[in-house]
Amino acid sequence: MKERTPKKSDKLNKRKYIRYKPDPGVFALIDFEADAGPFRPTFPALVLTESHQGCGLLIVDNKQLSVGSLIRVQVGNLPPMRAEIRWKEKLDSDATKIGLHFLDL
Repeated sequence: MKERTPKKSDKLNKRKYIRYKPDPGVFALIDFEADAGPFRPTFPALVLTESHQGCGLLIVDNKQLSVGSLIRVQVGNLPPMRAEIRWKEKLDSDATKIGLHFLDL
């Protein structure tokens, strides 16, 4: 059996889990209170990518959501879980992408 030669792209992808596209129109609901009582979402987001330990969301820009913030999020039909915002990328004056790492796994 011939051994596969590693590609340059293999070395560039440092992700632990594969990202995949969600079903069209999947939303996430965000609760800014990470540890307070029942889940009370007040902020919607569109799910861009999903993985085993997190997801990427498209949001209307919001100053409360900053890198390092702890929130609770319900992605599609999954139960609400705590998450940390790991990265934030402003797309224009209104739209921002954020990356979440799930903490309740």
